[in-house]
Amino acid sequence: MQTDTTTMNTPYSYALVRHKGRAECIVTNEESHSKRLLEPWESQKVYNHSPDGFEFGYAGSGPAQLALAILLDYLSGDPIAGTKAAHHHQEFKRDFIEAAREGTIITSEQIAAWLKDREKAGGHQDSGHPVKDAP
Repeated sequence: MQTDTTTMNTPYSYALVRHKGRAECIVTNEESHSKRLLEPWESQKVYNHSPDGFEFGYAGSGPAQLALAILLDYLSGDPIAGTKAAHHHQEFKRDFIEAAREGTIITSEQIAAWLKDREKAGGHQDSGHPVKDAP
């Protein structure tokens, strides 16, 4: 995560693509149109599902790493981002990442609505993993 990112208050999109056979996630600030590559390293500090990085389109460790990374990025600026992201990422993986194909775009608005629904229901999937908040 980068400190210049406040994704909860700024419209962002997360584009799932492949580059040289590897799954990648390109984050776009929809106001400034700036783009950056989402890296797995920060999410691996919270929980290392996949040392090889991201993947999408099925249920597995690479998609779990991507789900965790997207939620961490979206929640950047939240003092307990690591706890929240780890708590919700398996369900986020099932709802967004497992069925994703190349070119899928997930918006910050979709993430906000999804999280609001989870919190309103008062329930969420426990990841079962010990969590440490990312710096």
